[in-house]
Amino acid sequence: MTAAADRRVVPAVRGPRAADEEKGAVMSDRRWVVTSDGERGLAEIAADLTVQGFTTDQVLDQIGVVIGAAPDDALDRLRGVPGVADVAPETQVDIGPPDAPITW
Repeated sequence: MTAAADRRVVPAVRGPRAADEEKGAVMSDRRWVVTSDGERGLAEIAADLTVQGFTTDQVLDQIGVVIGAAPDDALDRLRGVPGVADVAPETQVDIGPPDAPITW
């Protein structure tokens, strides 16, 4: 199986803030990496995260991770979802162009 076949992309699902967003009260979201504890299926965890204000962008079954966005004030609720081992901010890595003398 190829790496692309191992990764399942779940369409973005709007959480409970959708009504507020439509009224113009848009909150700033941060990108999060949610790691499962392996005790529950990622689809179930993603559904529960959505209820807590998380917008799922990707579900990576092979590594037990859900990636998406939520406001900072949802962090404690996300960490409280059964099956969640950790919620961490997504970080960007830039290794530079090919043949660059410095990669960090």
